[in-house]
Amino acid sequence: MYIVMTSKDGPVTGSYTRGVADLATRNLRVLLPRTRVWVVSSTAAEIQQKALEVLACPIDAEITTAHRVEYEGTVLTQHLRRLTLRGLVDSNIRGSERRSQGEGWTRELAESHAAFARATGVSEHRVHFTF
Repeated sequence: MYIVMTSKDGPVTGSYTRGVADLATRNLRVLLPRTRVWVVSSTAAEIQQKALEVLACPIDAEITTAHRVEYEGTVLTQHLRRLTLRGLVDSNIRGSERRSQGEGWTRELAESHAAFARATGVSEHRVHFTF
């Protein structure tokens, strides 16, 4: 296993393979132009201890835009949050009777998460393995 490090943020993400770690490194250098980015060998225990997201495949290392969608009553609000790696987008669902929020790497995914939170009243849920 490998950890992708930056001089600005320290450990950013983990990876099962060197190829995915190298791809994430190249893409982070594009996103963070004046920041040193490198790969170090690691163990699963270290990645778990640091609570890092693990990039499982090359798609997770692609550059994407993180989206957030919020419903307040019937009002829908959309936000473009930041450019990041697809595997690092927070796929979180938060909801209550009056307000719900979803995040994802596409507006449609974020909107479906927010709609699910609104329909079920889920207070906080982290979505793993979304395609």
